[in-house]
Amino acid sequence: MIVPTLANQGIIFYLRKEGIESYPITIKGNGFSKDYTFFTGINAIMTAAMNGVKIRLMDEEEFWIT
Repeated sequence: MIVPTLANQGIIFYLRKEGIESYPITIKGNGFSKDYTFFTGINAIMTAAMNGVKIRLMDEEEFWIT
């Protein structure tokens, strides 16, 4: 799962506290730079879902787990 870092700082902190590993990613282009956080595996998604955490995704679509 890759999420925008700025929009999800609280969630990133919470998931790290829960032991979920993440890695920073910076995308650079002509005149812009964006920071993202990469969570490996399904653990981040499942931990967030089980604890009622809403993740803001890059495409602004809601993320549902049923």
